[in-house]
Amino acid sequence: MAGKLEQLVRYFVGHIPGAGRTQIVKFLYLADLECRQYLGGQLSDLEYRWDEHGPFDARILAALDWLRDNGFIEEEQITFPTGAKGYRYTSTGRSLPTAFTDAELGILSHVASAYGALKLRDLLEEIVYETVPMRDARARK
Repeated sequence: MAGKLEQLVRYFVGHIPGAGRTQIVKFLYLADLECRQYLGGQLSDLEYRWDEHGPFDARILAALDWLRDNGFIEEEQITFPTGAKGYRYTSTGRSLPTAFTDAELGILSHVASAYGALKLRDLLEEIVYETVPMRDARARK
């Protein structure tokens, strides 16, 4: 059965077709950041840690795998111009029930519309890395 994390991941895959793995992680982080600011707590129970590309929690990868294995999303492996491998995701159209409040949906919609069209580099350098928690983490190394 899908938990809240799977519902969140599926939301972003459904609203930002072709989003990559790193993008999805950052959309979740930004949604949690907005929820803390406006609703007083995170939307997910993720525990973000500094990783190569900023905030990360390995449970997101497990959620992506679960959604793929259960037919809610499709995963495509891609090769970037640098030669690095990556993944991007699209919805299968299979419905996944959610239990988001109107306020939570508003925040998710805002994150998807405000950041979904950004190139990964811009999303990371201009948005994610400039958030207060990331500036603090960089300062503390």
